[in-house]
Amino acid sequence: MFMRFMFRCGRCRQVCTQNVQWVNRAPAKIRCVGCGSSYAIPFDEKRDPSEPTYRDEIRRLASQYHLDPATACSVHEGIMSLQQATSPAHHSSPRATNPSRPRGTDLSPVRRPMLAWGLVVLALVLVSSLTWRRTGLAAPVVATSQPTYEIPTVPPEEPEVPPVLQPVVSRADVNGLLTQVWGPDPRSVLLAICEHPQYMSRVQPAYLAPGRPPGPAVRLGLVRDLVDMDVFETVTIRRDSRTGRWYAGNGRDPIVMESYKPITVAGMDPI
Repeated sequence: MFMRFMFRCGRCRQVCTQNVQWVNRAPAKIRCVGCGSSYAIPFDEKRDPSEPTYRDEIRRLASQYHLDPATACSVHEGIMSLQQATSPAHHSSPRATNPSRPRGTDLSPVRRPMLAWGLVVLALVLVSSLTWRRTGLAAPVVATSQPTYEIPTVPPEEPEVPPVLQPVVSRADVNGLLTQVWGPDPRSVLLAICEHPQYMSRVQPAYLAPGRPPGPAVRLGLVRDLVDMDVFETVTIRRDSRTGRWYAGNGRDPIVMESYKPITVAGMDPI
């Protein structure tokens, strides 16, 4: 036989609900979840919650002796005696309180002295405040700790990332002729000019020579004519003072190469 059994522990007064099963008519063991006390419930065919006689007996005990259902079940099954269930100690126990009352409303023996001392301190404070007001003296200043403020940490400033520039930028007019070429260095500018369809089949890059007049911000790009390899042409490449990039052409007129006859290649940088 199997049933769901609710009882109150006779030792710690904890209300427990357990599934009880009797095997071969042997007594079933139940255990309190609060203190671990165990009890033996003998087999009885009449102990069936669905039987009206069993429920009526539980209700009769609860109504006659003012017991809750769990305590009435414990008395009926012999877990606790009727004297234990109706004793003042049982009713004053914090575990025997009305289960419908919210938890935390009962005062334990440890909380009662603390509440009493708190009421005494509150009464002393009120009496002291009234005394100072009647005498006309200022109330004593209670030293309070100064509030502490946490200084916010300023995150380190991230370095400004310069805009990403294209390695080489070419400009052309409506006819497709180069008017300006920008690059990070003179070599990239000269290679971009020679790789453009306007010059790709006519010249090839050869050297980088000092400018005329010589200076750190001007270079000459020398290209070799593919028809006559002894003929060189040159284009002037300058450095922009604002960006540090190099360019050839003014952006309006097509880039024009001039013929150049180098006396020597000493001091020139080959491409």
